[in-house]
Amino acid sequence: MQGFDLSTAPDLGAIEDEGQTIHLQDEHDEPMYYGEGTEKKPVTWTVKGTYSNTYLAVLKAQKRRLGKRLRIGQDVADATEGNDVEAIVKCTEGFDGFFMGPGKKLPFTAENAMAILTSTRAQHLRAQIERAMGDHERFFRKG
Repeated sequence: MQGFDLSTAPDLGAIEDEGQTIHLQDEHDEPMYYGEGTEKKPVTWTVKGTYSNTYLAVLKAQKRRLGKRLRIGQDVADATEGNDVEAIVKCTEGFDGFFMGPGKKLPFTAENAMAILTSTRAQHLRAQIERAMGDHERFFRKG
């Protein structure tokens, strides 16, 4: 009988903390690129999974904040607004191919990630990133 051996099972948190790079698609489900000719590169977002230690730590901190607000009688609606985006930002390791105007490439910062993820122009990208974070198989594929 094989069962589940906790001592030999893979550390899912550590594996998903390594992150995965997603090649993002536009609103027509076409892969996005930037640059021309041999300089053409994919638009990407590198993110950790929802089993990652990073993601679990974010959830724990959010629950602590919520509990504190409940204890002192504050409104919790404001406290939970933006929790999903906060988790994505904290699990983001980088992105590439984002611009704010012609030739003005956005560097990876938490602020820029937040701006992209909360923009009504990029909700299709946020949805892809959220799906990838929960697609645990993608973190375990070889190659």
